[in-house]
Amino acid sequence: MKRRTIPRGKTLFVILSFVFLALAACTREAALLPRVWIDYPRQNLRVAPDQPVVIHSHAYAGSGLAEVVLSVDGVAYKRTQPLEAEDKFSEFQQEWLPPGEGTYLLQVVAYDVEGVRSNPVIVALVVGMEELTADQPAEPPAEEPEEAALQETCPPQATVNNNANCRSGPGEDYPLLSSLPAGTRATVVGQSQDGYWWVVDPPDKPTCWIWEELVSLSNENCQVTQVESPPPPQDQTPPPIPEPAVPANGLSLSCRATQNLAWLPVEDESGIAGYDLKLEKELSSGSWQVVNQWSQVQGKQLQVQVDCGLQYRWSVRAVDGEGNLSSWSAYSSFIVDLD
Repeated sequence: MKRRTIPRGKTLFVILSFVFLALAACTREAALLPRVWIDYPRQNLRVAPDQPVVIHSHAYAGSGLAEVVLSVDGVAYKRTQPLEAEDKFSEFQQEWLPPGEGTYLLQVVAYDVEGVRSNPVIVALVVGMEELTADQPAEPPAEEPEEAALQETCPPQATVNNNANCRSGPGEDYPLLSSLPAGTRATVVGQSQDGYWWVVDPPDKPTCWIWEELVSLSNENCQVTQVESPPPPQDQTPPPIPEPAVPANGLSLSCRATQNLAWLPVEDESGIAGYDLKLEKELSSGSWQVVNQWSQVQGKQLQVQVDCGLQYRWSVRAVDGEGNLSSWSAYSSFIVDLD
């Protein structure tokens, strides 16, 4: 299988300023996302087969919680709403009956009332006590020491080769959850379906995804469960600001009943859904009244009604395919003369 590689990635005041701004931006973005924690079971807990497991979790969302979704091995299993509708912080208990012995990945994700999704939290659960029976020898056969050694080192440990980023999903488009220093050891709890990313559980840090070539495994013979990738992060970047073009700012026009307002269109990765416009007229010096507003206008111009002998100003903003709004453009003014 062909390996993919990741590209390698003035004064002290300027450097510290950029670092501060980057940290502030990351903090603001993280504060917008819901949060979820799994209190029980702990990572790699072993439980008896044929017994239900109750997953205890807590979740928080500033705009109010809508639900928490429990998934097993990447497949949604149960959705649970908070006890109080739109609670910001709530406890959840979700029961699951393992279908048989083995290692399962339990994933919990929280959604707020606006549909925004938290970063997933994943724990590995081992089902089966491995008790000795009368038909089993007290010690493994002498001819199978290698197999016994392999079992003792599963799940494998991943050692970070160089300082590396660990993300909320398999790709650089997913948010950065933590930076792992070289030498960090983390338990491998899953693998991406294409085999290029590991899901790891580093000490004192959230479960996250790391590129396979950035780590070395203690045992490559372990069977690691493939995990379904979380949905790509929603675009939250506003589109560029469009610029009014026609009529030119400050232009005087002859008396007319209508006038075309035209702007320079913009582009965005998620597409442009339309443009919002607002038109105002001057009642007295410095006093303006809204004439009309339009939402998600298609194209790059709009015909509006005007009266002679008045001064007007207008502004435009863009709406992208994810519903993000640009800032309003600077006002552009024009005068419709009496004759």
